[in-house]
Amino acid sequence: MTTVPFTNTTEDGQVPGASPDAATDYFLISDYNNDKNYWNAKICEIIKLISDHPEQNFQILYGGLVTNAGGSRINISEGAAIGKDEEGNFRVITIPSLTNVSLPSGWSDDRQIWVVGNYKTELNSAERQHFDGSNYYYQVLDSYQGKENSDSLFLDSNPGNTMIKWGSFKMNGTTFSDQYNRSRDWKVSTGNKPGDIISVVNGNRAGFLPCSGGAYSRLAYSDLFAVMPKESGTATITIANPAVVTLSATQNDSTPTTGNTIQFSSTGSLPTGITSGTVYYLRYTGSANNYHLYDTLSNAMNITSTTGRTTTSGSQSGTHSYEIYYFGNGNGSTTFNVPDLRGVVPRGIGTSNGYTSNASILAGQRSDDQFQGHRHSITTSGSIYSVASGLGGTDYGAQLIGEPTITILDPITDGTNGTPRTGLETRGKSLGVYYAIQY
Repeated sequence: MTTVPFTNTTEDGQVPGASPDAATDYFLISDYNNDKNYWNAKICEIIKLISDHPEQNFQILYGGLVTNAGGSRINISEGAAIGKDEEGNFRVITIPSLTNVSLPSGWSDDRQIWVVGNYKTELNSAERQHFDGSNYYYQVLDSYQGKENSDSLFLDSNPGNTMIKWGSFKMNGTTFSDQYNRSRDWKVSTGNKPGDIISVVNGNRAGFLPCSGGAYSRLAYSDLFAVMPKESGTATITIANPAVVTLSATQNDSTPTTGNTIQFSSTGSLPTGITSGTVYYLRYTGSANNYHLYDTLSNAMNITSTTGRTTTSGSQSGTHSYEIYYFGNGNGSTTFNVPDLRGVVPRGIGTSNGYTSNASILAGQRSDDQFQGHRHSITTSGSIYSVASGLGGTDYGAQLIGEPTITILDPITDGTNGTPRTGLETRGKSLGVYYAIQY
């Protein structure tokens, strides 16, 4: 990047007895300003280099949060960010805490508004200047956009990646709605990328979300949302009880399975019973690409019940499209779900290889605990007979009247390995930790 030349002011000083505006004053404020600009740019470069996204020019270091103040006004918390000046040099941009800031006239009409920041300066007092015999040079101080006119804080078109965006909102009369569109928050690089999952002993980890199945904003966590596994394609839907949905074979990451969420749209009309944008839950029918729809995850997973299953009626038209996020579509429009790893063990997607018995699992597939199918062998000895004898000792023979009843009881110790432990699931030894996913 381009920076101003470095000049050392630490050896400069004011000549004793000379007034600050004398021609012989060697407190060179112009040099001071150049040095300040140089070091500001270098500090910004260092901060960017150790961030998790060094390629991003605009990053919020802290604060600058835009909130509702009521009465069609907003508050902005104190903040700082990496931005640029008018010459394209990196600068630390600051904004003080501002309260009850009015919007530009007529902007409370539900338009989307961005609160922006640029590097601004102001001149220090006349005492902080020097005179070179023909010109006066003032010390330059940092300022902030909006100090002279608060309207300059606001834009009603997205500035993109040209300046700092402290936040975005809509104001409909006095109703404030956050649009979650702000420049990236600076985070120190951990070597991880959005979507990486780690285990931690404390659930509160900066830059990470807990893997607890929660729904999060697609805008506020856009980098994570962009890498979440998903697929889309076309679908045919029967008019029936129950409705059968057949998905096109356009899988990008995996094959949809029971418990996955799905939502539909159409170029025409969907049948009655299915609503565009509504999130449904799949249950695989056992036939290729065919599924039933359910209203809740628990109903979809309860394969012995048909409660909550979708029935269709009426007519339909056009081409139906679907969208699946393997860890959850959130509310179907503004949010998405992260994986829920509470109480479960992650398992590698695909089919194992080289084992006596190989098994498969799909992206986002939930699988209950199982015990390998088996039988018990038993050994019996003896049977129950009745023996009849007549008068005079005549023997009429023995008659089989039944086999012994055998009951297999709970497992007991084999005398070597201790008492067997039984419970609700088959599992190995485990230790609870938090799983977290980087955003």
